[in-house]
Amino acid sequence: MQLGLFVYTASMKRLTPLLLTIVIAGVVGFIVATNQKRTLATSLIASPSGIDQLRGISLIEHLSFDELQQILHPILTTDTVAASTAQQLLVKKAFQENRIEDLQNLSIDSDLYEAALWWHYENDIPKEIILDINHNPSPWIEKLLAWYPSVHRPATYPGLVELPVRDRDGSVVLSVLAIHEYGSQRIESLVKEWEQDLDLERQKAAALLCALRRLPQPSISTQNESLTTIQAIIKENDVQLAWRALHRSDGTIDPDVALAAMIVNQEQFMPILIESAKQNQWTHPEHAIIIAKTFSSEIANQIPFALLENKETRQKWWALFACGLLQEER
Repeated sequence: MQLGLFVYTASMKRLTPLLLTIVIAGVVGFIVATNQKRTLATSLIASPSGIDQLRGISLIEHLSFDELQQILHPILTTDTVAASTAQQLLVKKAFQENRIEDLQNLSIDSDLYEAALWWHYENDIPKEIILDINHNPSPWIEKLLAWYPSVHRPATYPGLVELPVRDRDGSVVLSVLAIHEYGSQRIESLVKEWEQDLDLERQKAAALLCALRRLPQPSISTQNESLTTIQAIIKENDVQLAWRALHRSDGTIDPDVALAAMIVNQEQFMPILIESAKQNQWTHPEHAIIIAKTFSSEIANQIPFALLENKETRQKWWALFACGLLQEER
């Protein structure tokens, strides 16, 4: 027994330095690898190539706010995609470390910085909904009001269904999203009715409603290119097709395709939705707003609707919305 204890003790004495050496080697290796990655990232960010800069930024997302601002400072003032990505990373990290006020000393886009402050303080901007309407609003106004019942009167499911499905630009997105908001379990029976309807817009609405509610796609046989495209995007989760079909021939966004794209891949298409709205690529700006509210309602509902009343303040709304998504990711 004593011999066994002696052997065990001797073995441990030999192993302890070995284990310590392994641990130290591992720590040193980690430090060396981290430093090498940081050195590579710094070199890539200093490159004139935008692709290199983006790759460099992706290597340092784990670093602290102080480390990031030191490395990213040289590119923040450039008018590039990398600069925008770097600014968003700094804002996200500032939310994580409660360093929003420190963004003031950096070259952050003014809209993004003000949006970060707004979300940080959640202060003085009133959150009331302001919407002027006529005594006899058009059908599209009625559908839009489904999202703001406190302003007018509560929207009702039967009332929304009775309105024309087609919007001013020929899309069905307002009808679909309003019915989705208020339809509850009655949507399934509505879809069965509309998939057999001869009206193309009702068929398209049925396909989009099923996708939103994760119901089986309706059996609609059609030669219409728009409806066929939307069905293919939904059934096959075809992101590439969604991207190709997203823009109309005049360069504006097709709202129905945009909705289908968001349904199949929100993470990929939300940045496209935001950027296209900021670039005024939507024939009717409220379409993009309602899609944003559908997929990120907690963020959108905190932003004053009054900011949407004109083109200039609408940019502020989108800046707040985009920054709210960054804060959510912290």
